[in-house]
Amino acid sequence: MPDVSTLVESLRGASVIDLSQPLEEHMPHFPTHSKFFRNLWGSYWHGGRSLNYQITMNEHNGTHVDAPAHFISDAKPHAHVTIENVSLNRLMGRGARLDCRAMKEADYVSKDFVTEWEVKHGALAAGDIVTFNFGWSTYWALRPNDQRYTTDWPGVGMDAAEYLIERAVAAIGVDTLSPDPPAALAARPIHPVVLEKQVLIVENLTNLEQLPDFFLFLALPLKIRGGSGSPHPRRGHYVAHGVPSSPALQAFYCASMTSSPFSTRMAVTAWGSSIWRSILPSSMETGIGTLPIWTSAGTSRTT
Repeated sequence: MPDVSTLVESLRGASVIDLSQPLEEHMPHFPTHSKFFRNLWGSYWHGGRSLNYQITMNEHNGTHVDAPAHFISDAKPHAHVTIENVSLNRLMGRGARLDCRAMKEADYVSKDFVTEWEVKHGALAAGDIVTFNFGWSTYWALRPNDQRYTTDWPGVGMDAAEYLIERAVAAIGVDTLSPDPPAALAARPIHPVVLEKQVLIVENLTNLEQLPDFFLFLALPLKIRGGSGSPHPRRGHYVAHGVPSSPALQAFYCASMTSSPFSTRMAVTAWGSSIWRSILPSSMETGIGTLPIWTSAGTSRTT
């Protein structure tokens, strides 16, 4: 039998990076989306046995993923995929962080920017989750102090989006309200272009500056039947430092995304070489190369 406990112990000892914003009332939200509300339902303060709240929220509140159905109607049944039908493999694999913090409002990441980044840091591969670190999470603030975050922001240009589709990436992520700034949304947004090609979009990320260039990304959206998107459950999203592929790697780096309802749509049944090949897309294996697996004894072996 595979030693699952060794893998679990290794992950528990990892350095965890939370990439999600907290869900709370008055947090920033897209102007056309409903707000987040949390109401006290029962409590021991009022004679009850336990404390619990009722949450009313939009699928696209906080840090969340857009399913293709968010922009692609059922007139295109092959592309109209709701969140519960999104393969978990689309949000599991090698992540890449592109540092775009020099960009300002209404600036766009171009194809040239992406290809120049690849020359310096390494080529993107099929199945990658590509994140754009604009540094915009710095401006995340509760209403009425959210205007800097919600009025305008940098985004991903159409030529860059089309290039990422050609590279067959699985998803793109941003630390802004959207990869489309307001001007793009009013003209030609990338949302319908990438979602029709089943490239998912993750929005309102944070702490991206803490990530290396490449890392292991894993997210588990809530299983909302017919959903156009989903907030991310905390500890459903893990990032492990996987590059460079060196036996000297000291530990895994993990990241989680925050949401209160917990979704467990994956079970780990093996460890070592077999576990990584069972939960990671092929691009993750080829992209990382030799991935150290740390054992409870503090020694390592590679897959």
